[in-house]
Amino acid sequence: MKYSIMLPCYNGGNYLRVGIQTIISQNYTDYELLVSDDHSTDGTAEYIDTLKHPNIRVLHTPQKMSMTEHWEWLLAQAYGEWLIYVGQDDGLQGYFFELADILTEQAARKKIKAIASARAYYFWPGCSSTYGHRHVEYDATFKLKICNSRIGLFKALLLHKGFNYFCLPQMYTTSIWHRSLIEQARAKQNSKVFSTHPQDANLAALACSMTKCYLYSHVPLGWVGTSPKSAGLAVSNRENMELKADYLAKIKSSKLNYCSKIGNFEVGSTVLYFWGALLETKCLQNFFWRHIISSRFMTYLVVASAKKELYQIKQFKKNLFTEVEQINRLNKHIAELFFWFLGVFERLNDCWHYRVIDRISRLKTHKRKLKYNLYTDSSQEEETRSLPEFSREIMLKVKAMNILEELSR
Repeated sequence: MKYSIMLPCYNGGNYLRVGIQTIISQNYTDYELLVSDDHSTDGTAEYIDTLKHPNIRVLHTPQKMSMTEHWEWLLAQAYGEWLIYVGQDDGLQGYFFELADILTEQAARKKIKAIASARAYYFWPGCSSTYGHRHVEYDATFKLKICNSRIGLFKALLLHKGFNYFCLPQMYTTSIWHRSLIEQARAKQNSKVFSTHPQDANLAALACSMTKCYLYSHVPLGWVGTSPKSAGLAVSNRENMELKADYLAKIKSSKLNYCSKIGNFEVGSTVLYFWGALLETKCLQNFFWRHIISSRFMTYLVVASAKKELYQIKQFKKNLFTEVEQINRLNKHIAELFFWFLGVFERLNDCWHYRVIDRISRLKTHKRKLKYNLYTDSSQEEETRSLPEFSREIMLKVKAMNILEELSR
């Protein structure tokens, strides 16, 4: 079995049906799709029991779990050589298996165990209050790149030019891992892969701790769906308090550790989530990197970076963030100095890129690109086109431009 696609769900409703369709509609057979329900109350459990397909395995968790615990349990049921999680409101690109075969073949030749790709976004109806009237965002450049995992780690902690842990190999929707990475993590973590929340930050931390480099495709492997039931909205959404309360209650009752240094989970910073995951997976890091990541200097730098991030996305909560500074016993004046330093560094870096790097890149031969963005009218939000429609349309464009053939050379 080459691929295991793991789809954990909880009250997935119609989102789940669409995501499954983007996978089983492809002309490929060397994979298994594991659809696992965690005691849903909206008919999801009954729906997945009706699924009849030779590549689908239907599973139910033995008891109610947090999202991260569900992922751990589901991972133990998978048999594939290469593995990927897909969220219940996500989907895979129509060319997923063709591209994945190209990437895994190149990764095997270079002895690389983790693969990441650019992210394409599909916004379901009901997200406009948070994300505006965006419907689809697809941006692909036809090239592959081998990236240094340590450099990626620091770029994610410092939010270098918008780079966050979503750009790292997370084994989630736009990233696939070789099974040997899973076995390596289990061998060092008492037969467990996951050790903290949130699960995607945990996986990104594992990839950076266990690999020297990873393969990056600028052509997306999957669709990152955003719906009113997405985990990200569960934390930031002020309208659906029931969803938020349920998500946070599961984390609180979870048996997994939660890094106290990053404060309340509701702070909502990807920088802090990633740093917390690195601190909780220190057994995978060597002595040098373990002490760098937990040092006082790095603590000030990470907290300043998180503050910058929250200001940029207009989600800064002063009382919660002050708690983070107090937990880490940061000097207020030194913390402000680091925050100022990051701002100056970012401006100088932007100037350097504008005056030098961008001009040099214009002189080079440009790789071809495919960009597709669509916005909806507020009055027609409920009449938006489906994810499978866009997936087919993008696949036809990719085929017409011979993108996959170009990448396989």
